[in-house]
Amino acid sequence: TIFTVAGSEKSAQFMQKELGIKKKRILIYRGLTIEQMEKQLIEMNEGRLFDAVFDFVGSEMKNLCLKVAGFSGHFSTCVPEESFDYPIWK
Repeated sequence: TIFTVAGSEKSAQFMQKELGIKKKRILIYRGLTIEQMEKQLIEMNEGRLFDAVFDFVGSEMKNLCLKVAGFSGHFSTCVPEESFDYPIWK
């Protein structure tokens, strides 16, 4: 099952039409904090963390991906960053 985030209704409609992702599995994040996004994504996934997460944006979205990944979950990013600080890697 694929869940994703979109910055606008237009992006969400594209994901529905072109990628076949169901509307109930797309979180429109405009105006939401990272904490609100984390909570809503987990609620959308029936209270569970995710088995795999993919970061295509970087920065705070990378942090969000790591927060919603399960203990044995997989994380992947395609965004190189000069510096990235996440508490688990200290």
